[in-house]
Amino acid sequence: MPYFVLDIFRDHPGFPGLFLACAYSGTLSTASTSINAMAAVTMEDLLKPRLFLMSQEKLILLSKGLCRS
Repeated sequence: MPYFVLDIFRDHPGFPGLFLACAYSGTLSTASTSINAMAAVTMEDLLKPRLFLMSQEKLILLSKGLCRS
């Protein structure tokens, strides 16, 4: 696909890079959303019922840690 875009916009400098930056941005956004959703589901469905003695602040930190790993 990048070669197709380069071929179409070969006379317009900057457009192929802009297109690839937009495609990368969309991919990164989708991956980030998926990771965040899986961390939230893991926290609510698997960990929270077993860690009922933890404070809300510690649960929030654990949830943030799940997103970063």
